[in-house]
Amino acid sequence: MRRLLWMVFLFGAYVWLMTSGHDRLLIDQGKNIYQAIVAWLDDAEVDYQLQKHPKAKEKVKKRSRRWD
Repeated sequence: MRRLLWMVFLFGAYVWLMTSGHDRLLIDQGKNIYQAIVAWLDDAEVDYQLQKHPKAKEKVKKRSRRWD
């Protein structure tokens, strides 16, 4: 029920933005946020490499499934 309420609220906000002429404001704010995130990532010293860890299943010795 709560999810439906949020969907109705967001749809109403979208309709209000499009009919009131505030859509340009929303697009400009989105661009500002995007540029701020890109600038922050450019300045940050982030290591994007992923380390390969052996999976837990590979560590466990496989046992025979015979029922003799």
